[in-house]
Amino acid sequence: GYVPAASAAPGTSIEIDVRGKLRAAEVREKPLYQKEG
Repeated sequence: GYVPAASAAPGTSIEIDVRGKLRAAEVREKPLYQKEG
């Protein structure tokens, strides 16, 4: 999903929907994975 610009600073605490349940999360500066290829 996408994070509004006002909430996109690294270190910001947010909640994300994971299969219908809200979970605590934190905005990170870099992706947690790299695409293959």
